[in-house]
Amino acid sequence: MAPKGADGPPWPVPVAWSRPAPTLLAVNLLNRMALASWAGLVLALPYWLWTSGSLIPFVAGIVVASAAWHAMLALLAGTIGRRLSVAGHQRLIRVSSVALGLVGVVLLAG
Repeated sequence: MAPKGADGPPWPVPVAWSRPAPTLLAVNLLNRMALASWAGLVLALPYWLWTSGSLIPFVAGIVVASAAWHAMLALLAGTIGRRLSVAGHQRLIRVSSVALGLVGVVLLAG
């Protein structure tokens, strides 16, 4: 375990978690649900996208948009995350869980 620090959370953090990017990358690349989601997206693409030569720009747009989105989330988390108390983190987790649940309900109902 890494020692508690002024910049880190008030609880001990396993050393392997201090830089989670490689672990998250591996989880996302090997996660069966993520792979199934990407396969579903590819199979659901309209036929004209495959035949018109627009597939490469479409995929490039997804990659660029995803990179921008995740960079923004990382900056936001790095900026706001340190300022939140443990109770603030817990509230944020609850609110985001409810929001994600609502998205799931809308997707299932629609």
